[in-house]
Amino acid sequence: YERRKVLESESARIKILAYGEQVISEITNKLRRKKAFGNQIISRVKNLLGTKLLSTLSYLEFNEFDPLDLQIYLLQEFWLSYEAKILELEIEYPGIIQEFERTLILIYMDREWKEHLQKMSLLRDAVGWRKYGQRN
Repeated sequence: YERRKVLESESARIKILAYGEQVISEITNKLRRKKAFGNQIISRVKNLLGTKLLSTLSYLEFNEFDPLDLQIYLLQEFWLSYEAKILELEIEYPGIIQEFERTLILIYMDREWKEHLQKMSLLRDAVGWRKYGQRN
């Protein structure tokens, strides 16, 4: 159903932005629980937004942000960096953006679906071994 929706839609931009927002929300939720930033979280943000943004912020400044303010800031930066990249690509390769976005979404949907199927297979095996153990 989701694949068909992506294939039939004119643009997958809304879906990409929603995924990015979800990642940012997950990051800031982890920060609310931990109360401190680790290098892993900072590297995830760098991967999402690019290194230009975080080169201006030091590790200590990053830790001084309130998690809610940080979430708002990161969301704004994500939207701006995404739009800037789209405009840059549109100038270099006119008309290719919609197909690129669609392909990107489908690749990640396939990856998530395969991971889900692997987890279900492992769960089925675990249940089978428990059933076998209870027989004896």
